[in-house]
Amino acid sequence: MNKEIEDLKRKLSKLSGEKINYEKPNSEKINNQKNKNKIDKVISENVKVVNDGQVVVKSGTNTMATMLRCNNREAVSFLMDVPDEEKRNVINENNVEEKTIRLPYVKKAVDTRQDANTTAEQKAELRYISDSLQAINSSDEVMTLKMISHATYDRIDRKQKKIKRNISDIDETSGEKIEGEKHIHHKNEKWNTPMDKVVDEENYQRLSVENHKKKHIKKSK
Repeated sequence: MNKEIEDLKRKLSKLSGEKINYEKPNSEKINNQKNKNKIDKVISENVKVVNDGQVVVKSGTNTMATMLRCNNREAVSFLMDVPDEEKRNVINENNVEEKTIRLPYVKKAVDTRQDANTTAEQKAELRYISDSLQAINSSDEVMTLKMISHATYDRIDRKQKKIKRNISDIDETSGEKIEGEKHIHHKNEKWNTPMDKVVDEENYQRLSVENHKKKHIKKSK
């Protein structure tokens, strides 16, 4: 990988030192104050924002057991089933790479648990957790970091496209030499893909103008 791109991506993947200020949701339906305090503590210590504004959850067993209101065995099973695309390696507070889970995946699991065979108290706690995650993800700090990182990701994207164009003249779908302009296609498009995955070098595909058009026509159907 190009060193400049590698350095930029590493910087964007570091946990931010920003404290996330968010309005805590209504908790009046939670009867067990001890449980609420534990939930707040786990969220505070394990839900983090990355320098690019993405929010992640540290993937410890106790963390997931608290977030999903389940036992440790169920939490371990959940962690084992997390798809690779929902995981993200970040640089933590100790400047060490750490595996985390993207927040939308965890929130979806929390919401699914609300519809499961849980008690009224667990449902209230899960609703509180879900609303807390939503509030964090839409907080001013998160939105600001996303806005700031946008220009850096655009810069990485332009560099990745330039590198892909210069590697070869071969269309990666037809295997034929490209005559004329070389287009670079995102396999996973920006509108529904986390930006760290958009700029992954494996996400770029070199195509002729005509084959690039075909790709987008196919996706629009």
